[in-house]
Order: sequence, then structure tokens, then C-alpha cells
Amino acid sequence: MPHQILRLHKLIRRKSCLQHLTGLLLIGLTLSPFASRLLGADQENSVQAQEYAEKAMRLVRSGNLTEAEAELRRALEVEPGNGLYLSSLGAVLGMEHRLDESNPYLEKALHVNPGDLAARRNLASNQFQLGLLQPARENLERILRAS
Repeated sequence: MPHQILRLHKLIRRKSCLQHLTGLLLIGLTLSPFASRLLGADQENSVQAQEYAEKAMRLVRSGNLTEAEAELRRALEVEPGNGLYLSSLGAVLGMEHRLDESNPYLEKALHVNPGDLAARRNLASNQFQLGLLQPARENLERILRAS
């Protein structure tokens, strides 16, 4: 099992954080207003939050992480329980090497959606870099079991 964890960690490090986050945002931030209503969010607020998050995606692509972070925080002001926005903010903070600040957002995202493997992978990577080896191992093992 340890060699699988090491292999997965190498895979995490090999992938560009920017590519990962861009892919995450491309997949998740195109929620239609109908889908947002199904999630119980007010349509107008949901559309506004989605606009903030889409702007954040564009900012990440251009390398402007500080402004992307601000846009994701705006999205979370409108929809504080949105797992995708929580995960995305955690990823941006991680890309800025603010790992201790990133972890709570990733943990909240996982509370909302325990099956979010991207959030779990980012959390495991943060934990590993912070020397929190046991929690990192547990998250990596959960990823391996889900794969």
C-alpha cells in the first residue's frame, strides 16, 4: 500500500495545479440555473454566484490567483454551502501555498460532497506538504479505493 500512496502523490505533483483547477472549474462551474434551483438556491443569487465563479476561472487561466480568490469568495458569500466553490477556493489557496488556509475549505467541500476526489486529492497533497502524514494517507487510501 505505501508504494501506491507514493505513486499517487507523484501523480498529484506531476499534474499542474493550474491544469487541475482549470479542469475542475470547466467541469463544475457551468451549472445551469435549472440545476441550481434543484440544489435549492435562489436562481438570481445562483446566477450571480456562477458569474463570480466563472470570472474566477478566467482569472486562474490568466494566472491571476489573487483576483480569482476574491471572485470565489464573492461566490461563496452568495452560496456559502456550494461544494464546488469551496473546493475551488481551497485549490486556489493551495496554489498560492496557503495550505493551512486552504484545508478548511477543502474539508467543507468534502462535507458537502464526500465523493469529490479532486478536493480529497488537494487536501491530501496539502496534508502531505504540511507533514500531516496520517490524514494524508487516509485521504489517499480513500482515493485509491474510489478509483
